[in-house]
Amino acid sequence: MRLTILLFAILTFTSMLGQSNSARILIFQKSEYIGTEVSHISYDTIKGFTGKIDIYFYRKHFLKPYHLPAKFIDSAYRDTTISVWSDINGPKDFMNREFTTTYDRSSRVISFSFSSCFYCNESAYNCSVKYDSHGRVIAISETLSKDGVFRCNYNSTGDMDRLDYIVLDKLSASIQLVQVLW
Repeated sequence: MRLTILLFAILTFTSMLGQSNSARILIFQKSEYIGTEVSHISYDTIKGFTGKIDIYFYRKHFLKPYHLPAKFIDSAYRDTTISVWSDINGPKDFMNREFTTTYDRSSRVISFSFSSCFYCNESAYNCSVKYDSHGRVIAISETLSKDGVFRCNYNSTGDMDRLDYIVLDKLSASIQLVQVLW
């Protein structure tokens, strides 16, 4: 009898543990707006996902936001600005791209930018980053054009469940996690 109870307890525990690490099916609603009206709604399904849903997840699956630093926290940098040219030995001119990242005293990226490239036809961007009290990205503002902001929302498990794009203080697009299936 004790062996049966112990076996049942072990099987129950391992099945619960397995569910938390098992692949999920994620369903997202993508909405686009014109003014205050919804102009288009579509749904995307991501199958077999096992990780944390963060801003890099949205970048990988929805290409939003398009520009991101390699990582938002780097303990190698603190209260400093790093500038890297695409051609380190080349002239520092309009033909050479410059990537700049600024870190705060907590080693978090607070701004990142790209100088543009005349030759390769890439546009410049300059973004500032805001964090919540848990150190998660909550907003990325496009400071060069001063009109676009990506806002991030997180659920109780810490997954990013919504990404809004606001242009000129109006919601332009939204990607929202609407269902998780195990």
